[in-house]
Amino acid sequence: MNLESIDYHTIIEIAHIAFNGPLLLYISLAKPSNIYIYYLLLIVGLAVLYTSLNKIMNNKGYKWLYIHLLIFVPVILVVSYLGIKEEKIPYYLFSFLQAIGVGAVGHHLINLIKH
Repeated sequence: MNLESIDYHTIIEIAHIAFNGPLLLYISLAKPSNIYIYYLLLIVGLAVLYTSLNKIMNNKGYKWLYIHLLIFVPVILVVSYLGIKEEKIPYYLFSFLQAIGVGAVGHHLINLIKH
């Protein structure tokens, strides 16, 4: 596979496997005290919010975008907000992040293999 033949969906799959999923897993398992990790999580959450809304507004929405907007983005933004404010993050939010991280890596790895 050469770089010129990589399409948009392949890039999304690789990004979820290499960055998004591992970031969520790291935060859920390590529960870092470094505030900059939560700023990074905030940037990821806002990027997902923006891209999802942009696609929906341009009539390019699909079911997974709605799941991102209704489930993933709120969890990510709440955890990032609490982490930035250095407030206690409830254990169940770390469990949600862990489930989302495992799901992201697994789902996108399967899609990449099938693709």
